[in-house]
Amino acid sequence: MPYLFSPSKLAFFHTDVPCKDLPRDVVEVTDGDHESIMEGLLLHGKVLQADAEGAPVAAERSEESAVAGDGDEEVPASNLQPSSG
Repeated sequence: MPYLFSPSKLAFFHTDVPCKDLPRDVVEVTDGDHESIMEGLLLHGKVLQADAEGAPVAAERSEESAVAGDGDEEVPASNLQPSSG
């Protein structure tokens, strides 16, 4: 199982990369689940969240989660444009 996910950090960790400060709340994630989540984030504009059990999910972007820069400036989701490429 090459990936771990921390719901408190909303971050993935690869098990082949040493991390001396690995959060205590990590859960295992399969390659297939990681790939599916990343596809949702990168290709479909979803956002990374943790479900009730702490597992990672690619959730639909709400207007509240559509922010730019450092999070101080909110951008309506309707103003977001998918990248071409």
